[in-house]
Amino acid sequence: MRDITHITPIVTATSGGVALLSVIIRLISTETHPALDDIFAVAAMVSALPMGILEFVMAADGFGKDIWNIPAEKIYRIVKVRTMVVAGVSDADEQQFTWLTEIFYFMAIAFTKLSFLFFCLRIFPRKELRLVVHALVGITVAYGLSFIIACIFNCTPVSYIWTSWDGEHTGTCINFHVFAWVHAAINIALDVMIIGVPIPELLRLSLSTKKKVYIIMMFSLGAL
Repeated sequence: MRDITHITPIVTATSGGVALLSVIIRLISTETHPALDDIFAVAAMVSALPMGILEFVMAADGFGKDIWNIPAEKIYRIVKVRTMVVAGVSDADEQQFTWLTEIFYFMAIAFTKLSFLFFCLRIFPRKELRLVVHALVGITVAYGLSFIIACIFNCTPVSYIWTSWDGEHTGTCINFHVFAWVHAAINIALDVMIIGVPIPELLRLSLSTKKKVYIIMMFSLGAL
């Protein structure tokens, strides 16, 4: 009988704590009123908090145990809240992906991208660069809205998202495996473009090579 329910709370508390502390330090260090990039950073954090809290609820319900050791009513809630691998009930490779946490996830990802883009708009005045950043803002907004809406309504009826595992309900769903891979590809491509935006501008600065390397490393940390 496997039980790894402790892993999710540990990972969530650690990474979530670092993120929350970073946003708090960012706001404290703001000399004047928060800029748009600060506001979007807070929005990303606010979106991530419910996702993190739901991880603890999910673990308490049994996420991390074999499905046959969990009462049916808790399975419904786990699937509603978080990714659930339905082994022993349907195809072992079939996954019922998240609903609530995925919605918050898509929101947090989009807000994080927008925070970085508006930071670039705040510090870089060159017109050509700003046009590129504005275009990326539009793409990011469209990307965020599209995936949030698709995630909310990925099954018809919506409740089929968390009831399909039992074989007692009827409904239709999009292929969420394909959906997840498409999102991952677009997400990574957008990240590469967004992180790469300030690099040429930084190389134009009248700084020593050593300082340029430090600044580029700072902006490129997101690539990790």
